[in-house]
Order: sequence, then C-alpha cells, then structure tokens
Amino acid sequence: MIELKEEQYYLDETVKVIYKHLEQENAFLTCFREDVQKHNKEMIEETSHDYSDIDVRAELSQHLLSYQRNEEKLKASTKKVEKLNLMIKKPYFSRLDFTEDGYDTERLYIGVSNLFDKETLDVIVYDWRSPIAGLHYENKYGQLSYESPEGKVNGVVTLKRQFLFDQDRIESYHDLKDNAIDSQLLEVLSSTGSEKLHSVVETIQHKQNDIIRTDDIDLLFVKGVPGSGKSIIAMHRLAYLMYHGQKKYNSQNMLIISPNQFFKQYIDEVLPELGEEAISQKTYEDLLLETFGDEIETYASHMDRVMEKCISSFKNSKEYFVLLEKWFGYYLKNLHPYQDIYYNNNTLVKKDVIKNWYLRHQGKTSLSIGADKFRTIAHSEQDYLQCTVKEKLEDITEQLGNHKLHATEAVEKKLRRYNIRLNQQLEKSLKLNPKAVYFKMFENRELLRSLVDFDIPDDFFKSSNQYEDFHGIFLYHSWINSIQDYKQYKYIVIDESQDYNYVQLYLMKRLFKNANFTILGDMNQTLHHTKLATYHHDLERIFKPTQMKMIELETCYRSTSSITKFANQFINTKVQAFSRPGDAPKSTESTSSRLEHDVAAAIKELSDLESIAIIVHTSQEAKRLHKKLRQTFEISYMTEYNPKLNHDLVILPIYYAKGLEYDGVIYVSNQQTHHLYEQFAYTAATRAKHQLRFIEVNS
Repeated sequence: MIELKEEQYYLDETVKVIYKHLEQENAFLTCFREDVQKHNKEMIEETSHDYSDIDVRAELSQHLLSYQRNEEKLKASTKKVEKLNLMIKKPYFSRLDFTEDGYDTERLYIGVSNLFDKETLDVIVYDWRSPIAGLHYENKYGQLSYESPEGKVNGVVTLKRQFLFDQDRIESYHDLKDNAIDSQLLEVLSSTGSEKLHSVVETIQHKQNDIIRTDDIDLLFVKGVPGSGKSIIAMHRLAYLMYHGQKKYNSQNMLIISPNQFFKQYIDEVLPELGEEAISQKTYEDLLLETFGDEIETYASHMDRVMEKCISSFKNSKEYFVLLEKWFGYYLKNLHPYQDIYYNNNTLVKKDVIKNWYLRHQGKTSLSIGADKFRTIAHSEQDYLQCTVKEKLEDITEQLGNHKLHATEAVEKKLRRYNIRLNQQLEKSLKLNPKAVYFKMFENRELLRSLVDFDIPDDFFKSSNQYEDFHGIFLYHSWINSIQDYKQYKYIVIDESQDYNYVQLYLMKRLFKNANFTILGDMNQTLHHTKLATYHHDLERIFKPTQMKMIELETCYRSTSSITKFANQFINTKVQAFSRPGDAPKSTESTSSRLEHDVAAAIKELSDLESIAIIVHTSQEAKRLHKKLRQTFEISYMTEYNPKLNHDLVILPIYYAKGLEYDGVIYVSNQQTHHLYEQFAYTAATRAKHQLRFIEVNS
C-alpha cells in the first residue's frame, strides 16, 4: 500500500510537470504566431513588388528564408504540444530500477516520449527508444549493459514494473519476473475488437526489441510467422530510426509498401500514437498507376484470376526475370532499328555507336541517358551545319536567279525538311517503347525458347494487357527511362513481401535505389506462387546489401493455442503458440445450396464477438454471399476500398485479409483442389484471434 502511494505521488508530480510544459509551450505558440503574422504583414506592406529589381529580389529571398524558419519553429512547437497532450493520458507505462557500476540505484520511468524538468534538470520520463530504456525489454534481470553515446554502460537491473492506469490514478502495478509470461501482454491479447492496429510499446518482446533496435543497415529481413508482430514492430522501428537518426530520417523520406488499401488504413494510427507523424504508404498497384495510369488491370481482378488458376505461374518465377533480361539484350542487339543520324549527308552519330552504348549499359544505366546524350550531340552538330547548309542553299537559289523573297522561302522549306528528317531519325534510332519491346517477345516462341536453358510453358504465351504483364513492362520502363520520382525516400518498409515475385522486388530496389530497407515476410502465407526455400538468398541477390541481417519471429501472439495448432496442419514448419487457451476450431462440410444457411449459423454462433470476418476467395464470391446475407445481417463486403466499411461483420476475399486480424473468422473454402490451397487455408486460419470456423463447400 505504501509503495502504491509512492507511485501515485510520482505520477501526480509528473503530471504537474507536463501541465507546466504545456502552459509554457502554448504561451510561446500564441506569442510566436502573433509575431509571425505581424512580420508577414509588414513584409507584404513594406517590400516593393518590382521583381525586376535585383535588390528587391534579394530582400524577398531573405523574407522567404525567415518565413520558412518560422514555419519550422511553429511545426516543432506544435509537435511538442501534441506529444505533451499524449503524455497526459499516460505519462509512462513502466519503471526500471538500474544500478550503474559505481553509482547509486536510479528509478527510471519509461514512456512514449522524454520528459525533462527544466528547474531540477532531472529526467522525469525516458523515451522508450532511448538506449537505457532498451533494458526494460531484455527478458532477464541482473547484470546487464547498454550502449550509450559515450560507450558501454554496465550495471544491475533489480526491478521492472508495469502500471495499469485508470485515468489519473494508478489502479495497480505488476512486477515482472525473470522469463515470466507478461501478464499485461496476455491481457492485451485476450481483448476483443479493434478496427486499427495500435502501438505495442508497453508489451514489446525481447526478440521484437532486437528488430526495432537493429542498427541502420542496408537490409533487415524479418521472417515472421502470422501474428508475431512483424508489421507493428516495423512501425516501431521507423519511430526508433526517426528518434536516433533525426538528421537523416523524417516522416517525409520514409515509405511503407503495403499489401493493399485496407491494410494502409489499418496501420495508419500507430506512428501518431508513438508521437511521430504518419508516413506515406503506397501499394505496388499505386506504383504501377503512377507510372502507367489506369490502363492496368486492377489488383483485385488479378487476384481473382490467381484464385481461379487463370494465370501463368511462370510470370511469378525467378526464370521470368532471367527471360526478360535475355529478351531485352536480344532485342537491343538484333531487332532494334538503329540508324545513322545524318544531316544533309553529314553523319552526326553512327548507328554502331548508339548500339554499342545501349548494349554496354543495358540493365545498369537508364538508356534514356544515352539517348539524351546522342540527341545533344546531333543537335549541336545540326546548329553548326545548318549555317553552312543555309549559305550553300542561298548561293544556289541566287545562281538560279530566283527572287530574293522566293529564295528565302525555298531555303527555309529545305531546312525544315532536313530538320524533320533528322528528328525522325533520332526518334526511330534512339526511342525504345517498353510495351512494344515486351509484346514483341511473344511473336516467336521458338526464338524465345532458344534464348534460355529452361522450359517456357505454353500458357506464358497467352499474353494480354494483364496485371502480371506489367511487371515485365515496368522492368523495361525502368531500364529505358530515368525514374526520379522516388529519389527522396531514404527508408522503405516492404510488408507481406512473400507475395512479390523476383521482378517486383528487383523493381522496388531500382525505384528506391537511395534507400535502406526493412522487409517483412512469411513464405507460408504467399497467395501467388508456391513457397520458395531460397527466398532470403534471392533478397541478397536482388538488393546486394553491404550489410544484411535476418531475424526470425517464431511465436504467434495473435491466435489462441488451439487455433495455432489447427493452422499448423497446413504447413511443414510448426509455429510456436503463445500460452493463451481457447476453444478448438470447428470444421463443417457444406454444399452450394446450404452455404448461406451454414454461414448464417456460424455468424450467430460467434455473435458475442466484436469483429467477425467471412473469408472467401474472390470478389465475385464476396458479392454473391453478401447479397444473400444482407437480408439478415448488417454486413459489409471488401471488394474495393471504402473507409466507411462496417468492420464488425465483413465479407472479404482472402487477398484483402493479409495482415489483418479479427476476433472470429469464418473461412468458406471451395478450393481444396487448388495447388495453393494449403497456403490459402493457413493464411485464413491465422487471421483469427479467438474463434475459427472452416466451412468446406463440396461441388
């Protein structure tokens, strides 16, 4: 009881410091905004608007710099206020007692942000990302150490305490034991219902902490089972990197490649909860749309074809990349219509020079760089020759006795013809069209097969403007054209990476060539192709990192032990279950005519849960089932992005369920004969937190 009073006193004093900081920061903001508005008004009124005057332009430039500095100060101060308001609700979540060698024991309180008392110069709360706070996440007591900016610090950890708050009161606290099950984690995992992924800063586990605090290296690959926290830990890693690399990383130069639009919405609150600005997210489909516009097939339509086996699996293979490389080289060497570039019979650039440059730089340097170089040479020579040609033409027309006006017109007409011919030669010899190069590949099967030493299946040649074809077209686009749209990004997280093929991953490395990467994946959950045992070796070949680290997360925290055990039947490796009991999953056989009845019965059985997902295979199945069930239930279906979806009860194709979780899952399967069925079943089963129903439909 005495300790609880002491802890409450520390909380009360901490809250007082927070309010004092808030009062000061709000006062500063109010005064500073007034000063800035006054300064801007004076600038507009007093500065001349004669922009042709160099002194005026210099003065405006100074005002602009001053304006930008003021905006940065306002932004920084506003961010401080937001963090302080966040801390009022929960100033900290744990206490760590640490005795540094040669010093007295310190009580360290750990929260989402630092809190510093300017009067006493004491650190009231340590940011969870600070080096010393890392000791809280070590799964042991006793002699430990951490790396500070000054070097290694050794000491002894004697206490780790977690708090449960009820508004401004400490309801209770719990002292963690060495290697004991985290009761707070168990409580969080046992809870139901959430439309969003939330911060887990209070319950980060030891191995997850290793991922977050891994040095800023070229490539960190997290191979994790479903529900192991891959996505949420990646969000915390981004926050950690922003904290420790403030000069290098910020919310503007980091990017998350999400599997779909629904997942983007699902994770968008994590970083703001950690006191950081949300960062940009894109899907691979977004990258295609930004490059090619809306001419591409939608991701949903593509995935429906995958489910229905209407797709060439070869286009998801590593051999596809090899074939694309071989074909591009063959096209440049044998098929591209190179021409000498000439002007009035004067050769400006020889075709062999262009060809050799293209062949030497293919796949390494964007060929448009060479094309621009040759255009510059040609136009430079054209300007020089044009004067000589013009003089000769004028002499000829004068000798023929033409009227001067007519002579000038004849000369200009002749020069225009020369210029048009030159531009036509440049266009034909230098320009490469990614789509044209790609589709030329399908014209001669025998030729294409002769370029490689592996089999190319017949279904590969059933080509059209489909989603998977654009992987190859996008690759050629990146080899032909200089892409600068993404050069600002310095750190990329690729989630659900197992669903990207070799070509797609190569493209992402090429698009974000200035960035470091954290890549998350689990081959057991791939929905596009068969599992690849060599996946992490492929990542090494593609990204060519100077430093690469792979960390495996083998424990599922999402699902109950019984659900994890049930899901294990679909894979070769066995996932470790966190010690959380629950009801055994139930399997039911059904038919097309009885499906609506069986699904409705399962919904009623799970009606006490806050969120239920009915997972099917295609968008058409989702629409058909929704049409039948909406008569009885308030139910939504995910087939295209809608932020106002009812998430309490939803029908969705399995490819939109990636990364999401629900209290209860009803998996409707009619794909038992599909070669990827076990991966479908495993992915669906591992979306469930508390209850799982399998309904297998017999044709």
